[in-house]
Amino acid sequence: MASDSGGLLLSTEFHSDAKTTDTSIICRFNGINYTVHISDGALRFHSLPGYTGPLKEQEIFLRNILSAKLVGKNQSRRPLFSPRDFFSRRTGVYDASAATPELQLCVAKRVGEQKWRLKTVVLDFESAEFGERICADIGQFIEGLRSRPKRLMFFINPISGGGQALRLMTRRIIPHLKAAAMPFDYIVTTHSGHAREWILEQPDIGKAFDGLIAVGGDGIFNEILDGVIHRAQDEKITSKSDLSSPTVRVGIIPAGSTDSIGCCIGLGDPVSALIHILLGDHMKLDVGAVFRVQDGSLIKFFCAFLGYGFFSDTLRNSEKHWLRRYLGKTRYMLAGAKTFFLNRAYPGYISYRPAAEAGPDGYPDEGLTCRQNCPVCSEVGEKKSSTSAFSFSGTSDEEQEWQTLDGRFTNVIAVSLCCKSEKSPKGLAPTSHCGDGCLDLLFVKKLGYFRLLNYLISTSRGIGPRSVLGENLHACRAYELVFRSKKPPLDGQLDTPEVTPTESSTIWNCDGEIVQEPDIHVKIYCQLIDIFGSGLESS
Repeated sequence: MASDSGGLLLSTEFHSDAKTTDTSIICRFNGINYTVHISDGALRFHSLPGYTGPLKEQEIFLRNILSAKLVGKNQSRRPLFSPRDFFSRRTGVYDASAATPELQLCVAKRVGEQKWRLKTVVLDFESAEFGERICADIGQFIEGLRSRPKRLMFFINPISGGGQALRLMTRRIIPHLKAAAMPFDYIVTTHSGHAREWILEQPDIGKAFDGLIAVGGDGIFNEILDGVIHRAQDEKITSKSDLSSPTVRVGIIPAGSTDSIGCCIGLGDPVSALIHILLGDHMKLDVGAVFRVQDGSLIKFFCAFLGYGFFSDTLRNSEKHWLRRYLGKTRYMLAGAKTFFLNRAYPGYISYRPAAEAGPDGYPDEGLTCRQNCPVCSEVGEKKSSTSAFSFSGTSDEEQEWQTLDGRFTNVIAVSLCCKSEKSPKGLAPTSHCGDGCLDLLFVKKLGYFRLLNYLISTSRGIGPRSVLGENLHACRAYELVFRSKKPPLDGQLDTPEVTPTESSTIWNCDGEIVQEPDIHVKIYCQLIDIFGSGLESS
């Protein structure tokens, strides 16, 4: 995972003196003289000998600078994000004849846990030569950052989050992109599958764009995900396929109802998500695939959550047109209340191939959580890159024996991320990892009303499911999962008569999208995609 620690210690104006040396420039800041030079990847300011006050040294990490430009002194005084900069004529253009040109820097600054913002830094020079020298050096450094995107494509779902995705794009995303001098294009989707269709139609999308970004919820992101994965394959995808990784990077700016994917990889805040994209922070992410049991054909990909039972019934109850139109996110509260009072449990016949390394005692509540530079994901990534025998299962060891389980279940959950969100601060599986090549499986047996209410409240408060459910929870890590709503044939083959949802079965919730087939075969593909993001930051 690539990450930054937020190195901006300077956010005010500098006033230059005429004195220079061979390696630095003398400048004045709040009446204090500094030497300014670039070294060790930072723009450094050192006070001159004899100064005994505070702020003797300051620095700006070059990796946090998004753009640098020379402007006329009277033109850089306006705020960086003045509406006139983006919706009227641009007047902040460098005039070589100006008496006192200034160097204007657009710098990313970490302002809190998982929160970044852009700040303006202005260096005031009496000589254009000084500004041009530093501006050229900074520009050369930025140009040499290979992870930085050069051009981005955005896909906006106009109805996502009750229309907030489109407002977010016009009011915040576009001004930030222009401030960072980032070339971009965007498409406002008009129907379901629009983003996927566009991606598949382009002849050479990898050369035209360095990133495909979803502005919306998990649904529009999964459209992009489906499109880039299909483009990377030479043949039809089935349950027996070994998938090739896409060459183009993907990203998400959260503007949906739950935004679970963004929250799990440190992109819960829209502006912070954009800044990580502009900085070029990226990481590898596991991708799950849902196949039909009958013929092995692909149904959908997912990156976070696959659920059957309570959460899928809640999704189905919330998808009524009048609820979506008039209630927005509030509809999930009403749908959840209805699902709670019905309190249905469904029969399930489950087979899964466990991972080589099981979770620790107390799993999934206890164990190492996935954060920036996660050692678990890094180790798996090194193993994947060092051996050709590494398959989708995340291991090159001998095959694990399949395990079986049956009964009536309130919830059947398969996740590849912790699935944290505003409503679940630690997620459904707090110790799940982004790139370990494993599914985290949670099988919740039939619960009474009191135990179900306690489970839901505890999840919303960040309390792990193990401590609440006890023996009613069967949790494990696995490479594959096969779920049937009816008892399978005695010979154990995957082929069964086609099944449609009945009163004894329900739908699947696949990252907020409905999958009608109750009988499915799920696989996890280890670190299949490269996504903009840094992982969860330490407090």
